[in-house]
Amino acid sequence: MDSTKCSSAWLAPAMEHPLDVGIVSDGINSRKCCHRLRLEPLTRYLTDGTGTISGSTCPVCQTRVALVVDGLANDNKDDTVFFKYSKHQYQLTVTDNRFSLWRYLSFRSRHLAQDRISKLLNIKDLRILCKGKVIYPDLSQTEEDLSQLLLDLSATSVQNKKAPLVVMGTRAGQELRNRDGIGSFFIVCLSMINSLLYGTMKWIYQFAISIFLPVLPPVHED
Repeated sequence: MDSTKCSSAWLAPAMEHPLDVGIVSDGINSRKCCHRLRLEPLTRYLTDGTGTISGSTCPVCQTRVALVVDGLANDNKDDTVFFKYSKHQYQLTVTDNRFSLWRYLSFRSRHLAQDRISKLLNIKDLRILCKGKVIYPDLSQTEEDLSQLLLDLSATSVQNKKAPLVVMGTRAGQELRNRDGIGSFFIVCLSMINSLLYGTMKWIYQFAISIFLPVLPPVHED
């Protein structure tokens, strides 16, 4: 495959919404590559470890990736969530003015930092830690309060370029892979139960035949 065509597949179209654009930085001297990359494919590339050196470089120019920033985060740091997932740091804008049917149906009046994280990383059992302590989920606080906490913690740490939050969880599509052993165990158990039930019913049927067949009146042919 032509390497030029392969590289261009990562580039975001000119009309791509800034929230769907990812800009990578090496995280040391904030050297950014000159490419506007499609954020979701870039995230999958990094988190799945399919890139060079386990997904640690830009898929176009091979710039070392330590930080991924969306197209609005640089201009609006007060509304960004700053976290680390796997080997990389992410700085994402939370507010999205585009219409969201899911948010409308869930009666949420504002965008939440945790939703932005879980949607981009495609994580189902999201857990967020700060200084080794789990701060999300927390049933004692509302989702809105937790989102504001994540934003406040992020705002105080953007300048030192070290994410205060650590994101953990299983990405959708990988949970079945992680549970193959458990699934196989249940299949074996169900097979054993099925065999046991079949054997029990067969024994009851044979026992009933042996008891009632001798006492049945004989059938006389005309």
